[in-house]
Amino acid sequence: MTITKAIAATVIGVFVGLGAAGSAGAYTMELQMQRSDVLHRARTALEDGKLDRAVRLYQKGLEKGLNSRDVPVAHNNICVAFILLKKYEKAIEHCDTAVSMDPSNWRYHNNLGNAYLELGEYELAIGHYQRGLKISPRAEILSENLDIAEERIQRSSLLRGQPISRDESRLGPDGEWLAAGLGQ
Repeated sequence: MTITKAIAATVIGVFVGLGAAGSAGAYTMELQMQRSDVLHRARTALEDGKLDRAVRLYQKGLEKGLNSRDVPVAHNNICVAFILLKKYEKAIEHCDTAVSMDPSNWRYHNNLGNAYLELGEYELAIGHYQRGLKISPRAEILSENLDIAEERIQRSSLLRGQPISRDESRLGPDGEWLAAGLGQ
């Protein structure tokens, strides 16, 4: 697994995207940076790929009683760590908590979609990517991840010999689904 760091400043804070290679393409997860010391150390551990340490530190922060704004952020970042650890059910628990606390944060929907995607729950993944796009229509990450989920549905349908339900013009000459930037 390759963890790539890309730092970009935004109006509402600084976010770090981690790309994880999947069987049908890479998708991007979002984690938010916090100011508190324990959360700062947890974020640093996550960025450095020390995933178990990051989870422990975020959980410690939650136990200490974070402010209401940092609680969903911590759950979201625990979700990211569990996705990278391939513990998708645990990731879903934490992403669900983040989404339930702040359903208007498109990043939480993106990461919840990523966990469902890795479990093969493509329709649930697509639903969260679409919810995220309703919140932030210009979030390219969501559009890219939506394409990946749709591509995986297409591949699984082709493997099972089921009829194709998507626009067949997006199929390559060998019947391979040609989502933007994937399988080409």
